[in-house]
Amino acid sequence: MDLPPHLQPFEALLPQEPGPARVDALLALSADPHPLPEQVALAGQARELAASLNDPARTARAELRLGTLQGGPEALEQVRSAARRFEQLRDAPQELACAVREAALLEDPLARLPALLRAAALAAETPHPLTELTVQVQLGTLLRDLGSAAQAAAAFTRATELAATHD
Repeated sequence: MDLPPHLQPFEALLPQEPGPARVDALLALSADPHPLPEQVALAGQARELAASLNDPARTARAELRLGTLQGGPEALEQVRSAARRFEQLRDAPQELACAVREAALLEDPLARLPALLRAAALAAETPHPLTELTVQVQLGTLLRDLGSAAQAAAAFTRATELAATHD
């Protein structure tokens, strides 16, 4: 799979064989400090190649990368697709990253609530106490803003417990 003309300068940095190593290299390049359009294009190329290789884990990683680089409905679509793949792969830490990103992309508080609840549940299952702390604070703030004082208090209490044990 050849790169489009505007990405040709990156070709020398990539494995020539269209396999998993090339996908990984494209994703790594998309994380480097290049202009945003190039980062997006590199991640898009990684996604296309991973999908053509029928590699769900790498496809999901590329989709999450695209969802992180972009904004708006396109990013939300990429993140949700990645989350479904990571759920099927039983990769809770990556699924958590998707839920956190989905919540950040959603502006409507009622739409954000399910994403934050999912993120909180996933964070409790993974060994990422600082992520869980952040999610619990965000969840508590949102619940408070939505008028659910008791649920907000529970989220803030959990955040306080996490802060006390990981100080």
